[in-house]
Amino acid sequence: MKAVSEKIQFPYVVPVLMVVTMSIFHVFLESQTPTDDLYFGTGILLTVTPLAAAASCFVVSKIYSYSRIFGMSYMILGTGFLFTFLGELTFVYYVDLLGEESPPIIAEVSFLIQYVLMLTHMAINIRYFADRLLPYQKALLIVIPIAMVLLYSILVLSTGNVNYLEFPYALVAVTFASLTVSFAVTGFTLFKKSKLIIAWFFLLIGMFAGAAGDIANYYLVALGDFYTISNYSTTLWVTSYAIIIYSLYKHQKAI
Repeated sequence: MKAVSEKIQFPYVVPVLMVVTMSIFHVFLESQTPTDDLYFGTGILLTVTPLAAAASCFVVSKIYSYSRIFGMSYMILGTGFLFTFLGELTFVYYVDLLGEESPPIIAEVSFLIQYVLMLTHMAINIRYFADRLLPYQKALLIVIPIAMVLLYSILVLSTGNVNYLEFPYALVAVTFASLTVSFAVTGFTLFKKSKLIIAWFFLLIGMFAGAAGDIANYYLVALGDFYTISNYSTTLWVTSYAIIIYSLYKHQKAI
């Protein structure tokens, strides 16, 4: 790994291009009339992007020669994105191709497994670089998910239109999404003085964008606003995968 003493320069060009590209993409979605072809196209995009993220993770894992810490943790993260790919593929097949109202439960289970593996990846890294977390880092792990889950619950319950059969699952998914944010923030505090700071910063932003997309998805489903879901959640998810892939690129450059 490169020496920590070297000056770390923040790469501004690529992040700016990402923001501009994703903004244009979102404007494009907003301008389109909802059609089956549009939903199928976005479904394919959301199937390909996690697969690309998984491939990037496996490349980083191989660079580390499948070592016990980084090699294994990135293998686990890549496997998590594979489960996302399987979940999205199941969704496209059953909903977009077969016309079913919803995919089988295996799709939702795949997304939950993805969260478990993401958290495992970050936990391995955090545990390796900090035998003991500082009090404020422990607080971040607790306060962030509690705040995000409470905010989601208040917003959904205040709508007065809650499906109490689906709400428990949505709450579990939102909890997992919130935990990924808290773990990423904590990891960022550990790497802030290392050459991995840029890579972990973008990983944090990518995880946050993905969690925001998931939470927006469940909130808008509760409102029955399915068209808005297709726009905002899709943009956030694609942005998340693009940023995470870039973070993995920066990671292997810092080795």
